[in-house]
Amino acid sequence: MVIMRGLRLWPTLLTLSAFIALAVQGNAGPAQEKKDAKRFRSSIIDLTDKAPSDWLLKEAKIGEQILSGRDYEFAELPDEIKGGTLLQRPAGAGGDDYHQWLPNKSLTALKDGTVYAIILWKCMDKEMVDEVAFTKLEREDWKEVKGATETTFPNGEDWRWKAYKKNIKKGDIILQLKALKWGKWGVLFVFKG
Repeated sequence: MVIMRGLRLWPTLLTLSAFIALAVQGNAGPAQEKKDAKRFRSSIIDLTDKAPSDWLLKEAKIGEQILSGRDYEFAELPDEIKGGTLLQRPAGAGGDDYHQWLPNKSLTALKDGTVYAIILWKCMDKEMVDEVAFTKLEREDWKEVKGATETTFPNGEDWRWKAYKKNIKKGDIILQLKALKWGKWGVLFVFKG
């Protein structure tokens, strides 16, 4: 009698085992597929194997978080930047990529387009990036973008941003600065095709 009951449980155990195996393989079903469908996919850039694993690609839009692991977000963007691909990098304890210029070949352009460097030039009423630095940037074919770029910020810090743009070609992205030594200033990158 006990053997008969045990045999009747086998189909249930096999079904349960199959379900667990599928879940372990990462097939979470329709809910996961729906979530993946909402994930932003860039049509202009992709991360290379040289990019840190904590970099993300997000749509540049009002309300989008500008740094991973932080709650600061875009409050205003020039129209020409909206809809581009934001390279969301960490800042602070987990990593401080946001204070570094873009490392060469960490991204690849899928087609010709434009890169925008959004530079935190003033914070807490202190100018961090001066006129000389911006002049050097302009000598390297970076053009200032017209229109306001604003983000949220910690109380009392009053972050001020300037956006600059430069054309990029399809292939590995190299934005190496020749005349300007990057001084640990905050910088966001947005790409648009």
